[in-house]
Amino acid sequence: LKTAIKNLEGLEREEIKARDSHELMKAHEAKSMVTTALMILKASLLREESRGTHHRVDFPQRDDLHWKRWLYHKKAEERTEFWTETKDGAKNALGEF
Repeated sequence: LKTAIKNLEGLEREEIKARDSHELMKAHEAKSMVTTALMILKASLLREESRGTHHRVDFPQRDDLHWKRWLYHKKAEERTEFWTETKDGAKNALGEF
């Protein structure tokens, strides 16, 4: 996961170049896919458990005590902020990437 994040962060920083508006649209679509993939990978790295289709070899068990909650993330400038919320609305900041 860490290697994939590092590789995609390099792609995300690349300047968009296009010869025409069609290429520019395609380049922006590709950049959005990279941003989405980065957010998913970072969230996967933070979730230290296996749940549903999310399986981690280093955390093979489900952990309801710490992870039965929603994981949120928000892109802010060059960083991604992460936090969790329980069903009763209690928030817990997880930090930034």
